[in-house]
Amino acid sequence: MAGAGTTGATMIAVRSGGRRYAGSFAGLTFALLVWLFGPVGSLVPICVLAGIILHVAVHMVERDILAWLRRSRTRTDALIALLVTSVTVAYDLMAAVGLGVGIAVLLFVAEQVRSPVIHRRTTAADRHSVRVRPGEHYELLERHGEDIVIYELRGSLFFATADKLFEQVSPDLDRCQWMILNLRRVSQVDLSALRILRQMADRLEAHGGMLLFTNVHKEMGTSRKVQKSLRKISPGRPVVNVLTFSDTDEALEYAEDALLEGLGARLPEPERPLPLEQTELCRDMTPEQVAALAAECRQLGLKQGENLFRVGDEGNALYVVTLGEVDILLPTGKHHHKRLAKCGPGSFFGEISLLEPGPRAATAQVVRDASLLEFDRAALEELAQRQPAAAVALLETLGRSLGKDLRWSARELRRLAQW
Repeated sequence: MAGAGTTGATMIAVRSGGRRYAGSFAGLTFALLVWLFGPVGSLVPICVLAGIILHVAVHMVERDILAWLRRSRTRTDALIALLVTSVTVAYDLMAAVGLGVGIAVLLFVAEQVRSPVIHRRTTAADRHSVRVRPGEHYELLERHGEDIVIYELRGSLFFATADKLFEQVSPDLDRCQWMILNLRRVSQVDLSALRILRQMADRLEAHGGMLLFTNVHKEMGTSRKVQKSLRKISPGRPVVNVLTFSDTDEALEYAEDALLEGLGARLPEPERPLPLEQTELCRDMTPEQVAALAAECRQLGLKQGENLFRVGDEGNALYVVTLGEVDILLPTGKHHHKRLAKCGPGSFFGEISLLEPGPRAATAQVVRDASLLEFDRAALEELAQRQPAAAVALLETLGRSLGKDLRWSARELRRLAQW
């Protein structure tokens, strides 16, 4: 803007790499030349000055514009550049800059409207939380998973893209019970988009549904708790069906628990440790086999916040949770981690270290006072000698569990590979 009065000089300075001090240096140099060598300047021939001006003019031509015109992908950019250049030459640089900024804004809005605002749509039938559940619960989630819909959004949410989002999710607003919006890839949410989100919450509330937000970050321009922002734009109306979670898995676990509870399938939390025969590990074993396995197990008790083991620790044991909860965490940084599984009463973990002892691949942290049964490699070898049928039944259970985990991993890789 400051160079509007000296377009040619400004262009040459910028193309030569000048930015902050180029104008001041050029002005001081010119003042010194006039002061010290002013009389000498009158001796310079006019034709020399004309040649310098022509040289500058030729080098100001942006030849890449001609190449842009030949390619359909960049033809619009070339036409805009020619238009701005024409206005600069015929009228004024300031007007040309204003015109260029206005066209850029219009093109940005048009590009945002054309770009998909929904990155991916999935349901609880296709994607489960990392909470380890009984097999019959997974069957119910697959049958009724369409009641939980997950949308991963992208780009900026403003008046145009938010209205487009509302149209695309409208069929689910009248059908699903829990809609999860993952905002991890959303860069900004403006006031008009918040009003659209409030309308979505109202549509869900009309039939008892809930709107759940995840991965809300401060760069978006909203409160970390989206319900607070929605409450501000409608101060006289309470927001009762909107919740915010730190990540999508927590929101999905909440919705799954609510769905299972509505179906009458969610089991109450036990007040005492579960008997071994009621755990997933012994589901298909006979009482004699369970008794033989129980004889080789060791009872453990841990408090909330304690680590059963850390990533890299040597391990050779499997653990069965009979009371409380244990999170399996994969450290991704000094203070960050990815939760791989949440194990409650009746579930088990650590089967890989039992089958192939070695360094632990993750950390096991107690999130609620827990009671566990430990079954190590030596106990497995002893069981194989004393009760071979029990050892075979145990290995079959572990094989089915590992197969289920591999199928889940393949499904997750396929989902993550989709753009």
